[in-house]
Amino acid sequence: MKQWFNLRSIRNKLFLIIMLICGTTLLLATIAFAVSDRLAARKTLTYIVSSQATIVGQNAAPALTFLDQRAAGEVLAGLALQKHIEVARLYDADNQLFAEYKLSAADNSPAGQVAGAAKLNFVGNLLELYQPVYLEGEQIGTVYVRANLAMLGNRIGSYSGIAFLVLAGLLILTWLLTSRMHRTISVPVNHIVDIARQVTRNNDYSVRAQKLSNDELGELVDGINLMLEQIQSRDTQLADYAAELEKRVADRTADLASLTEQFRHLAFHDELTGLPNRALFVDLLRQNIASCGRRQARLAVMFLDLDTFKAINDTLGHAVGDRLLVAVGQRVRHSLRAEDTVARMGGDEFTILVNDLADIDAAGDVAGKILAALQSPIVIDDHALQISASIGISIFPDDHADPDKLMTYADGAMYQAKMAGRNCYHFYGL
Repeated sequence: MKQWFNLRSIRNKLFLIIMLICGTTLLLATIAFAVSDRLAARKTLTYIVSSQATIVGQNAAPALTFLDQRAAGEVLAGLALQKHIEVARLYDADNQLFAEYKLSAADNSPAGQVAGAAKLNFVGNLLELYQPVYLEGEQIGTVYVRANLAMLGNRIGSYSGIAFLVLAGLLILTWLLTSRMHRTISVPVNHIVDIARQVTRNNDYSVRAQKLSNDELGELVDGINLMLEQIQSRDTQLADYAAELEKRVADRTADLASLTEQFRHLAFHDELTGLPNRALFVDLLRQNIASCGRRQARLAVMFLDLDTFKAINDTLGHAVGDRLLVAVGQRVRHSLRAEDTVARMGGDEFTILVNDLADIDAAGDVAGKILAALQSPIVIDDHALQISASIGISIFPDDHADPDKLMTYADGAMYQAKMAGRNCYHFYGL
């Protein structure tokens, strides 16, 4: 081989050397770029499929929760625009098929074994993804997505075709311009190789190759620049898509937090007056009993019942009665300190928690202040309503340390106040 090469003319040697160097360089650069692009494209498509499966799982969670197969089918049907997704399935918590989408009606592939956790498989040009669906930390189903990555093979074929065209052009050009081949080819080829290496090393698709000639190498530079531009555009779109996905997740999280707070408020507050309800009052009473017990302090539990509410409610209607209850709750609240609590038990009954009493007489002072606040008429729809109340009082720890007992004692003392003529307060046991 060496002897044969030595017998060739300088023109042929230069032609062979340049062809060998250029052909080998371009071939290696094309292979490196193709391999890098395949890996990048495969990674990107995997991210896209995973993101789409996540979105499907989030949007299908309500359908799984309420067993709405039609809604689940509509969520899966939204994948029709993604031509690379062939099959998407939604399984319930028992791994039973709940909803299904197929790109081709002729696709009869079996459902397969459902993975219990997130799982990603590559079988040839097929990507299979199992994505669990969670609601409040509990898995309620699984999303299965199968995507066809055959487009990666088509891209490699395109790169190979471009490489062969460039090599053919180099052969003709080298044969005609052997004496100048080192200047017209070496520089552009080295530049292309540098660009390919830079892209491969840094994954920076914003770089562009400089077009140094208008021959086949120039066309190759145009093709590479166009390809880099498309990849950069794709990455930008993916970044925008990821940002939009994050925004949607943040919005959904904020909505869930708002709903949670609303549910919590409804669970512990009276819907009409906005005051704490029985559940919250009992919880606060338990906490304050424990605190006062450690500090050896007193607290009072008061049970308030309106004396003439039923007559007003029956005469003027429930709408007026409801507004009257709201007004009474506000007057009682304004009669207390910030650290005290008033709650509505239901109907026209209210409970009051007064903390850190200096003595028992202080509880009577608070009850008297409440009764005085209710003396002024309450005007509703041109009706000046005169209202009064009977209040029963029990004291911790004098009467008992159990919250239920204290409330029961206060309730009984309230009936003693009514028997004593109403519009007054009465201590338990006195």
